[in-house]
Amino acid sequence: ACRDTVVAMLGAPLDNAPGSTYSYSNFGFCVLSLLIEAVSGVDYIDYVQRHVAAPVGASSVRLGGALRSQLGANETDYYMQPRDATQPSVFPATPGGNTSAGNVSVVYGGWNVPALLGGGGIVASSIDVLRTVNGLDPRATNFPQLVSDAMLHELVQRPNVSEWRNKSTWFGLGWLVQDVYGVPPAQARGIDRFNLLYMGSLPGCQSIIFRFASGLQLLKGNVT
Repeated sequence: ACRDTVVAMLGAPLDNAPGSTYSYSNFGFCVLSLLIEAVSGVDYIDYVQRHVAAPVGASSVRLGGALRSQLGANETDYYMQPRDATQPSVFPATPGGNTSAGNVSVVYGGWNVPALLGGGGIVASSIDVLRTVNGLDPRATNFPQLVSDAMLHELVQRPNVSEWRNKSTWFGLGWLVQDVYGVPPAQARGIDRFNLLYMGSLPGCQSIIFRFASGLQLLKGNVT
């Protein structure tokens, strides 16, 4: 679970000084999930549903399940290649057979998806993902703006680390940012001068979303 991971990581030494290098890790999203709970006083998914999903009409947003029996009504089934891929269950066996010990399907019982919280635990329909991204674009007049102009400005800033220095693409606040027009980030208005990209995967699925500087959005998802 996120909380257990944070406790364990607090006892580990840092690999690098903060702000000195780039290293992607879902752990950061896990920490953010717990910070949201601490500040808001509500569960992470409740906060996301009330303050992010509901304002843009994204009604399908919820924590995913770890077992086939926990799939949502309109949620796809998940597969691995090869189809018979297994690994040890992350759950103990329970009476009635809801979970079992030993080797299980990688996609059903091999991961505790809801425990990931913001680090990969949320499930939503494709259209609701696009609705949520529209909430970042001030030009999407039919959708409420979910974050302030000041935060959008911060979202696209290039970190001052060697990996991204003098590059046309960098990782901003949760998004890969692509400089389309050669405008310095500090002079840009919101996100309308940049392409934004985010890609993620877990066993059994992969998705990628593009939000182009023109405002066009493209979402691609597949089960693996």
